[in-house]
Amino acid sequence: MIKKILLQITFILSGIVTYSQTNSIYPDFTKHSLNKVVKEENWKVLIKVEGSLNKNKQKDVVLVLESKDSLIEQRIGERARKNLPRILVVFLDDKIIVQNNTFIARGDEGGMLLNLKPEISIDKDELIIYYQYTRGNQSYTFKMVKNNLCLIKAQSHDVHSSSGDTEGMFYDFKKKSLTITKGNISSASEKDEKEIYTIELKNGLKKLSEFAEMYKWEVLEGRYL
Repeated sequence: MIKKILLQITFILSGIVTYSQTNSIYPDFTKHSLNKVVKEENWKVLIKVEGSLNKNKQKDVVLVLESKDSLIEQRIGERARKNLPRILVVFLDDKIIVQNNTFIARGDEGGMLLNLKPEISIDKDELIIYYQYTRGNQSYTFKMVKNNLCLIKAQSHDVHSSSGDTEGMFYDFKKKSLTITKGNISSASEKDEKEIYTIELKNGLKKLSEFAEMYKWEVLEGRYL
């Protein structure tokens, strides 16, 4: 009897996980116009930025949409739970070239922050996604490469709460290098220690469309983006 109940519970939980891992909870906007997407009744526009991503001086648009209602989804290292999913949509020349349902952090994924929200900008044909945390920050820079938005740079800076130790990381994917700097806020006048590592990109630059959740991609051993 107990075994039967456990099997039923396992079946229910696996059903929830399967449902969340398929993209059935996310609408498919890829063939929609900008006007139709922003008027989607179940999703609100959390962020909207405009700028040129391909040097043709035409206004391209990047949207972050957030569900108006809680939906069941599973994030990295978590069980399926109710959440407010977010979707990143990129319009290039009035057509959607990227819809990513997982990469943008959810509002409750900022640690001590009550509502984590990315800062998004387009500058010099580059799409920049930036997060400010309580004791650190993280940014991703994407650029059009052969008709795909690819990650070309990433940076982070963190401060340890008790020791004051600092660590900065700068990924340059065109040069295939990671530069790590280490120091302490009490010795700002002293030069930080610097280490440089080589990054292997067997499949070339990583596309924005290929990203899952933040910090799921292990770039180097123990180093995640």
